[in-house]
Amino acid sequence: MKKRFFVIVLCIFLVSYVAAENYDNVKETELKFTIGSALNSIENNNPSLERLEVFLKLYPKKDFRQEIMDFKIKSNPEAETSFNGVVYYKGDKLSRRYEYSVDSDVKVKNVFNSMKSQVKFPFTKDLGMYEFLGETEFIDINNEIKQKTNEIIAGETDYYTAVYKIGEWVRQNVKYDLSTLTAETVQKSSWVLKNRKGVCDEITNLFISMLRSVGIPARFVTGTVYTEAIGGFGNHGWAEVYFPNIGWVPFDVTFGQYGWVDPTHLKLAETSDSGESSVD
Repeated sequence: MKKRFFVIVLCIFLVSYVAAENYDNVKETELKFTIGSALNSIENNNPSLERLEVFLKLYPKKDFRQEIMDFKIKSNPEAETSFNGVVYYKGDKLSRRYEYSVDSDVKVKNVFNSMKSQVKFPFTKDLGMYEFLGETEFIDINNEIKQKTNEIIAGETDYYTAVYKIGEWVRQNVKYDLSTLTAETVQKSSWVLKNRKGVCDEITNLFISMLRSVGIPARFVTGTVYTEAIGGFGNHGWAEVYFPNIGWVPFDVTFGQYGWVDPTHLKLAETSDSGESSVD
């Protein structure tokens, strides 16, 4: 069973070591994060239903920026749970309605992966990251995307500079526009390039498509971030780009943060496509 995950609770408390509206120079943040949803079942009286497994995908993950201080999965009815976000219902715990949530305390550090030497572009060695090099449903790659990307980085021999040029072109030429957002989905990269507008997910889609079109692995990050535009935290999408001998490096084209993101960026998932289900 695959079902879209609907957020019903999103409460984040920010504690920073420096009081500031601009969080670029904040050393780290401590975030209290709660996310939850519910599932209605029409099969609870069906004897063929013996076990229900809910695989949650949106919750804070540990990485070089994020330290998980506390992590709890709550469920009604009670269920078996695991640290990797799986909720198990079986036997007398099967019900008509299931409610579940994740509560976590996360410390997000203002750090970045430094590059000790230049990476040449194009990088010819096979990295084996085919999942993050090909096109997907929303991160598509057509001739127009390939042509524009090659035009932007024509003659470039430095890996980071190529990524930067692509990101900066997208930021300068794609207008942030909430009118593209629908309740069902976001627009594909090809649509964004043609119409030159989009929200953060769509801007990130195009950025990733352009990178992949020239052999640079990139993945989509789902998370939340603090923004002065709404005076609080909101859902957000950005990218992570793979650098040989370094690893995955964050790039937020919407915020103009390249190779680093500020410590209000809380990562919940990384996927090959922006339209993947949030719960299975």
